[in-house]
Amino acid sequence: MSSKESKDSANPFTQRLKALAKAVGGSGKFANLIGWKSTTISPYLNGTHQPGREILARMIEKTGCSGTWLLTGKGPMWPPREKLLDRLGRIGEDAEDYSPGYAPLSPRDEIVDQLRYLATRVEEILPDS
Repeated sequence: MSSKESKDSANPFTQRLKALAKAVGGSGKFANLIGWKSTTISPYLNGTHQPGREILARMIEKTGCSGTWLLTGKGPMWPPREKLLDRLGRIGEDAEDYSPGYAPLSPRDEIVDQLRYLATRVEEILPDS
């Protein structure tokens, strides 16, 4: 096992970040959701950098994942149905605050993108109560 593989498997946060990226359609899609290029997100996914508070908040907000799960590994990856529906209602509200220099999705494209993703995961994300 290489030292990189050993480092990755020893870092539960990095493993959760990778799981989140996979759940939203891969690292490129993950980067796009948070308004970055895939090369910018790579150091976080390979464990060489740890995201700060603002980056974590953006990851949680844009993907809809549970902040508790991402930070601690406790609880489900996705929040309860009511919280997800609330987040879905807010998609696109802050499309203007992406960092300059990146090509963000238009609010319409972001909504369509998120809806397509949610449609593929509806049973997992919104389990029957």
